[in-house]
Amino acid sequence: MFDVHDCIAFLTNHGAKAVGEAMNQQFKKKDLTRVQWMALYYIDQKGAMTQKELAAAMMISEPSAAHLAERLLQGELIRREGCAENYRVKLLSLTEKGKAALDELFPLVEQFNRQGTQGISPQDLETFKRVMAQMVQNVQE
Repeated sequence: MFDVHDCIAFLTNHGAKAVGEAMNQQFKKKDLTRVQWMALYYIDQKGAMTQKELAAAMMISEPSAAHLAERLLQGELIRREGCAENYRVKLLSLTEKGKAALDELFPLVEQFNRQGTQGISPQDLETFKRVMAQMVQNVQE
Protein backbone atom coordinates (compact mmCIF):
# COMPACT_ATOMS: atom_id res chain seq x y z
CA MET A 1 0.00 0.00 0.00
CA PHE A 2 1.24 3.48 -0.87
CA ASP A 3 2.55 5.56 2.04
CA VAL A 4 3.03 9.27 1.35
CA HIS A 5 5.89 9.29 3.87
CA ASP A 6 7.88 7.08 1.47
CA CYS A 7 7.22 9.35 -1.54
CA ILE A 8 10.29 11.33 -2.62
CA ALA A 9 8.11 14.31 -3.58
CA PHE A 10 6.63 14.42 -0.08
CA LEU A 11 9.96 13.86 1.68
CA THR A 12 11.88 16.48 -0.30
CA ASN A 13 9.06 19.03 -0.14
CA HIS A 14 8.60 18.51 3.59
CA GLY A 15 12.34 18.80 4.22
CA ALA A 16 12.73 21.84 1.97
CA LYS A 17 9.84 23.63 3.68
CA ALA A 18 11.20 22.95 7.15
CA VAL A 19 14.73 24.06 6.26
CA GLY A 20 13.48 27.03 4.21
CA GLU A 21 11.24 28.31 7.00
CA ALA A 22 14.01 27.97 9.57
CA MET A 23 16.35 29.91 7.29
CA ASN A 24 13.71 32.60 6.71
CA GLN A 25 13.45 33.02 10.49
CA GLN A 26 17.20 33.68 10.62
CA PHE A 27 17.06 36.12 7.70
CA LYS A 28 14.06 37.97 9.14
CA LYS A 29 16.53 39.62 11.54
CA LYS A 30 18.14 41.26 8.50
CA ASP A 31 14.89 42.13 6.67
CA LEU A 32 15.58 39.69 3.83
CA THR A 33 14.13 36.36 2.81
CA ARG A 34 16.09 33.28 1.86
CA VAL A 35 14.83 33.67 -1.72
CA GLN A 36 16.06 37.27 -1.87
CA TRP A 37 19.43 36.20 -0.47
CA MET A 38 19.67 33.42 -3.06
CA ALA A 39 18.95 35.92 -5.84
CA LEU A 40 21.68 38.23 -4.54
CA TYR A 41 24.04 35.24 -4.40
CA TYR A 42 23.35 34.16 -8.00
CA ILE A 43 23.66 37.71 -9.32
CA ASP A 44 26.93 38.16 -7.42
CA GLN A 45 28.33 34.88 -8.75
CA LYS A 46 27.59 35.82 -12.36
CA GLY A 47 28.48 39.51 -12.00
CA ALA A 48 25.38 40.55 -13.94
CA MET A 49 22.50 38.54 -15.34
CA THR A 50 19.12 38.89 -16.99
CA GLN A 51 15.87 38.13 -15.18
CA LYS A 52 15.50 35.10 -17.43
CA GLU A 53 18.91 33.80 -16.34
CA LEU A 54 18.01 34.47 -12.71
CA ALA A 55 14.77 32.52 -13.12
CA ALA A 56 16.64 29.57 -14.62
CA ALA A 57 19.35 29.61 -11.93
CA MET A 58 16.76 29.68 -9.14
CA MET A 59 14.32 27.29 -10.86
CA ILE A 60 11.46 29.78 -10.59
CA SER A 61 9.11 31.18 -13.22
CA GLU A 62 10.05 34.29 -15.14
CA PRO A 63 7.14 36.27 -13.63
CA SER A 64 8.34 35.25 -10.16
CA ALA A 65 11.86 36.38 -11.05
CA ALA A 66 10.46 39.70 -12.28
CA HIS A 67 8.58 40.22 -9.02
CA LEU A 68 11.68 39.26 -7.02
CA ALA A 69 13.84 41.66 -9.03
CA GLU A 70 11.34 44.46 -8.42
CA ARG A 71 11.50 43.92 -4.66
CA LEU A 72 15.30 43.92 -4.76
CA LEU A 73 15.29 47.07 -6.91
CA GLN A 74 12.95 48.81 -4.46
CA GLY A 75 15.28 47.84 -1.63
CA GLU A 76 18.20 49.27 -3.64
CA LEU A 77 19.98 45.91 -3.41
CA ILE A 78 20.31 45.52 -7.17
CA ARG A 79 20.32 47.77 -10.23
CA ARG A 80 18.97 47.16 -13.71
CA GLU A 81 21.10 48.43 -16.58
CA GLY A 82 21.11 48.12 -20.34
CA CYS A 83 23.43 45.69 -22.06
CA ALA A 84 26.05 47.19 -24.39
CA GLU A 85 25.67 44.36 -26.94
CA ASN A 86 21.86 44.36 -27.07
CA TYR A 87 19.83 47.41 -26.06
CA ARG A 88 16.72 45.25 -25.44
CA VAL A 89 18.48 43.21 -22.76
CA LYS A 90 18.48 44.49 -19.17
CA LEU A 91 21.10 43.18 -16.78
CA LEU A 92 20.72 42.87 -13.02
CA SER A 93 23.77 43.55 -10.85
CA LEU A 94 24.38 44.17 -7.17
CA THR A 95 24.58 47.62 -5.68
CA GLU A 96 27.01 48.32 -2.86
CA LYS A 97 24.07 47.91 -0.47
CA GLY A 98 23.27 44.52 -2.03
CA LYS A 99 26.87 43.35 -1.82
CA ALA A 100 27.03 44.45 1.82
CA ALA A 101 23.78 42.59 2.63
CA LEU A 102 25.07 39.46 0.93
CA ASP A 103 28.42 39.63 2.75
CA GLU A 104 26.72 40.32 6.07
CA LEU A 105 24.54 37.22 5.72
CA PHE A 106 27.28 34.76 4.70
CA PRO A 107 28.26 34.06 8.34
CA LEU A 108 24.60 33.48 9.19
CA VAL A 109 24.28 31.01 6.30
CA GLU A 110 27.47 29.22 7.33
CA GLN A 111 26.25 28.97 10.93
CA PHE A 112 22.85 27.73 9.74
CA ASN A 113 24.54 25.10 7.56
CA ARG A 114 26.71 23.92 10.47
CA GLN A 115 23.66 23.69 12.72
CA GLY A 116 21.60 21.85 10.12
CA THR A 117 24.30 19.29 9.40
CA GLN A 118 25.35 18.77 13.01
CA GLY A 119 25.80 15.08 13.79
CA ILE A 120 25.89 14.06 10.11
CA SER A 121 29.14 12.58 8.84
CA PRO A 122 30.89 14.13 5.85
CA GLN A 123 30.36 10.84 4.00
CA ASP A 124 26.60 10.93 4.66
CA LEU A 125 26.46 14.55 3.50
CA GLU A 126 28.23 13.62 0.26
CA THR A 127 25.82 10.73 -0.24
CA PHE A 128 22.88 13.06 0.38
CA LYS A 129 24.16 15.60 -2.17
CA ARG A 130 24.81 12.90 -4.76
CA VAL A 131 21.41 11.26 -4.26
CA MET A 132 19.58 14.61 -4.41
CA ALA A 133 21.42 15.57 -7.60
CA GLN A 134 20.49 12.21 -9.16
CA MET A 135 16.83 12.58 -8.17
CA VAL A 136 16.69 16.06 -9.67
CA GLN A 137 18.29 14.81 -12.86
CA ASN A 138 15.87 11.86 -13.00
CA VAL A 139 12.75 14.01 -12.70
CA GLN A 140 14.00 16.63 -15.15
CA GLU A 141 14.52 14.04 -17.91
